[in-house]
Amino acid sequence: MMDKNFRKEYKLVLSSAEVEDFLYMFNCKSNEIYEKRQVQSLYMDTKNYDLFYNSESYDIDKYTLRYRKYSNNKNINFEVKENSMLGKHKTSIPSSYKNFEEVKNLNYKNYQTTPTLYVTYMRNYYTFETARITVDKGMIFKSTINRTLSTRIYNSYLNILEIKLLDHKNIDIEYLLLQNPQKFSKYKYGVSKIYNLLG
Repeated sequence: MMDKNFRKEYKLVLSSAEVEDFLYMFNCKSNEIYEKRQVQSLYMDTKNYDLFYNSESYDIDKYTLRYRKYSNNKNINFEVKENSMLGKHKTSIPSSYKNFEEVKNLNYKNYQTTPTLYVTYMRNYYTFETARITVDKGMIFKSTINRTLSTRIYNSYLNILEIKLLDHKNIDIEYLLLQNPQKFSKYKYGVSKIYNLLG
């Protein structure tokens, strides 16, 4: 059975210096909860990028499909991130795949999808009060063999700091934010860079 988690999330797109300022200001580095690990994802979409364009056009009833693995675990999970009337939630279930190359097709809610985008980055994990903070650095986006004849790679110098509220307690999130939260999807960003798609 899938694990479904509803949670509030706030994203900031920051420079390296701004990330360090944030971590110093809230003493996050003394509250690191996991070792840094590499995250690898394989995103799925239809031949015509329907999920990409749906995400651009709608605020709810949209979702992202991906297979994900971490450097400290050989397992590959299938994950769905969805925006619904109830809020944002993620479901995750172990897959039978041993590597991403085994993934060929996926039929999900009448969408026939195929591998579309590889994304790799390093992630650090911290806690602050009732929030979990992650910092993603060194994002690398790569095309899939079924989409392009030659491999396309895009290296991003953006850093994504995400604040996730872990419970329903009222905490003043505003004082944690150095700037207004931003909408940022690694999938949408990567697809637009690799395949020159415009939202």
